[in-house]
Amino acid sequence: MKRFVIDGNNVMRAHERYRPLAKRDIEAARALLVHDVGVFAAGEGRALVVFDAAHDERAAHGPRHEGDVIVVYAGATEADTVIERTVHRWRRSGDQVIVVTSDAAMQWTVLGANVVRMSARDFTEELLSVLDGVREYRRVGARRVTLGERIDDQMRARLRRMAEGGGS
Repeated sequence: MKRFVIDGNNVMRAHERYRPLAKRDIEAARALLVHDVGVFAAGEGRALVVFDAAHDERAAHGPRHEGDVIVVYAGATEADTVIERTVHRWRRSGDQVIVVTSDAAMQWTVLGANVVRMSARDFTEELLSVLDGVREYRRVGARRVTLGERIDDQMRARLRRMAEGGGS
């Protein structure tokens, strides 16, 4: 199983999908990122998103689950520690761990057996590609497709002749 450990603030700063929203409303940007990661993780594995939140009361309440995503609000100095500990714990389980951050120091700290680093920007591009695929599936999958749309013109003519009593 793949497990993603995501530096939430780093991802929000790395891409236009989140950056402008984070400047206006950090909570809305966090909610959007967690939602997007949830859609992504549903097909890819499990995910933990860590947010730097030094003055946020949620930091004292520990991890919370939002669907398939574990969300942690950590103090600014604690976020890296949460990421490191989670990576080491999940790595021991034998699962592949993907650490999503563009923080160079963090990248070097967590690299090792079963651990892959992905930049925040690369992750966001992959995440958006998955979201586009889900939207397309919902758009096309939700549309009713008739038998006439699924058969070619030759077969349609043949069936018409049969219905009119003209044989095949």
